[in-house]
Amino acid sequence: MRCAPVIVLRASSTVRQAIRQLENAQEHVDAVLVREHGGDVLYYVFSAGSLRARLARGQPDADVATALRLGEYQPTVAVQLSPATPVGSVALEGRHVVGVIVDDGADRGVRGGGGRRVDIGGTTAEPSAAPAQSYEQPSPPPPHRGGVTTRGPAFAPDVSEEPAGPVTRGGITMLGRGPMEASADISTAAPPTPPGLFRAYPDVRAPGQVSAGDAFTLSVGFSKEPPPAMLIKGDRIEVPAEPRAEFVIQVAGFGFTFPNGIQKTLIVDRDDPESDRVDFTVKADTSEIAAPRFVEVSYEYAGIVVGRAWARVQVVPGAPTEMAKPALVGGSGLVGSLAPGEGPHLTVDIVSQDGDPKLHWRFHCRYPDVERPGEVTTNLQDHSAQSFAVQLMRKIPNVPPGPLLTATMKGIGERVADALPAEFWPIFEQTWKRAHADGAEPRLQITTTEPWIPWELAWISKDRLYHPDDLLPDPKGRVLGQLWQVGRWTPPARHLATGDVPATPPVSQVDAAEMAVIFGNYAGERGIAQLPNAVQEGQEIAMAYGALPLGISDTDVVALLECTLQRDGQPFRPTVIHFAGHGQTDVDNPEFTGLVLAHGIRLDPYALQGFDLVEQQRPFVFLNACEAGVAGESLNQLGGLAGAFLIEGARGFVAPLWEIDDVQAREVALEFYRRTLGEGQTVGEAMCEMRRQYGANSTSATALAYVFYGNPDLRLQRTAA
Repeated sequence: MRCAPVIVLRASSTVRQAIRQLENAQEHVDAVLVREHGGDVLYYVFSAGSLRARLARGQPDADVATALRLGEYQPTVAVQLSPATPVGSVALEGRHVVGVIVDDGADRGVRGGGGRRVDIGGTTAEPSAAPAQSYEQPSPPPPHRGGVTTRGPAFAPDVSEEPAGPVTRGGITMLGRGPMEASADISTAAPPTPPGLFRAYPDVRAPGQVSAGDAFTLSVGFSKEPPPAMLIKGDRIEVPAEPRAEFVIQVAGFGFTFPNGIQKTLIVDRDDPESDRVDFTVKADTSEIAAPRFVEVSYEYAGIVVGRAWARVQVVPGAPTEMAKPALVGGSGLVGSLAPGEGPHLTVDIVSQDGDPKLHWRFHCRYPDVERPGEVTTNLQDHSAQSFAVQLMRKIPNVPPGPLLTATMKGIGERVADALPAEFWPIFEQTWKRAHADGAEPRLQITTTEPWIPWELAWISKDRLYHPDDLLPDPKGRVLGQLWQVGRWTPPARHLATGDVPATPPVSQVDAAEMAVIFGNYAGERGIAQLPNAVQEGQEIAMAYGALPLGISDTDVVALLECTLQRDGQPFRPTVIHFAGHGQTDVDNPEFTGLVLAHGIRLDPYALQGFDLVEQQRPFVFLNACEAGVAGESLNQLGGLAGAFLIEGARGFVAPLWEIDDVQAREVALEFYRRTLGEGQTVGEAMCEMRRQYGANSTSATALAYVFYGNPDLRLQRTAA
């Protein structure tokens, strides 16, 4: 028997994407469809030729699972690769598909458990022979402005023919394609070298206390088990890697300088992650009072940030009193498959500190030959960022449509672009060109503790780029969020014994099978404008996606957040929450910030953090309410509704930064779910397409109002029936 190399496809991808991935595959090569269902992962084996022919009869935008009616087929047994792995099984190493076990002359088609064949043309299948592999995986403003009702209170990888066995691109190993004859015989030799898994915890070591003005050593590496000093334990880093795994390590931290640089390369044995470490020289700034400071560390693999860690160092003005005590550390990594083409092309870390106008910048690029800058520091004028954000909230909804609105949005974008450092533009342009050459939509992850500046609105014009003609679709320029798929995230704001919150890096998938939609029917509410389109929005979402509709009474909302809701007699705890109604943000009076419920009650950030749902379910949240996306600062943490949801554990968050038009807000929401839940687009793709709807003839800037916190590659995955 042999382990035949395969093509691995997601059953959640669209027919169009799958056909593209298969177009150059040989007829007899096996393809494995991976389908997540009810907490399990199911595997279905087709020949590439048969699968391609079947998909050609499906709707291009349908997901593969639906087009093939995979629920009618028996999954193939999936077991860990060993000499005893039975013929017909999908062979796994950890969670990764290595290949399919076949013998000479084995036929193709769809294989059921134990190698039993189900014909591709059939419509029924036998029950599963074995369980599938488990996958761990002040008062309100007026409701009308200008006569418009508003909602304020109111990759596919390269598919050219490849040799059998693994192929490495940019440090990421993917399964090769080719004739089965290239496979090894398990009975006499090892199988083709699979993309081995690197598994380890971030390990950062530093003294727990240092004197102000003194230098110390920060040691960075990996540990097979959570390090003894890691009292805050997150997930380990788990990525496919070559025998020698190469990571780029970068450091940053307020109150520290790094005399020998902020970046080093760490190369370790894949199977012995503790084989080497890198050391950084860190110098504490002078200080007259004792204070804890944090050194932040990022782990980058193949240009993707796959882990983050921190060390808390007490800086004291005199001699340290706890020389032997190590720093308290925490960290978390990316667990799961890092498939070719996934992950942001560029990640930018923006580190700030409350009350300090200084910003520290770090850059992570997928392409190793693109030169990245070292330590970059910029300064904002004190309080200018907050006042700028407040001006946006108040000004944009009152600008009349036409040339004045167009000029205003361009002017705002220019101001935001001016706040980007000069070092940003070369790496931004080079990364864009490389993604463009690969036929990919560029993706940007912004990890920031700076809550005010809407970086997504930065105006990208010819004046900013060296060679813009082959990149800019509009010679006059566009905002960043129309040109790139952009996601924000924030470093951990709470360090808990069970892990940092929010967890970093952000996840790439949320199970969207259970959804709740709260919509504001304010009929009869004195002083609160009705929102007929919000009501229609909620009803349409509930009908289209089976969401549980809820009213805006505090009884319904509290039941949801307390995890006491039931549906059909069973506990109901959704992982997607949509709110369509009134919202308000007042950065000077936090008591007036929140979602407006019945009788004028507000669900504010403080109350939200006292409930259980977000912490337990870690949902994706879409607040389609005015100004709900404004973050702000609260006790040195990310504030506002955005901060409250993220700090409690939300895995994605979408909301507008300013007052939005009721009609257009409904259109935005329906378009968003059509793209993500209906067509399988990532949230980053959907957000970019939504922003592109804004143009010179737009009647409002609603399409540009929305901010997204999350991974640009985030998918809302609905379990196929």
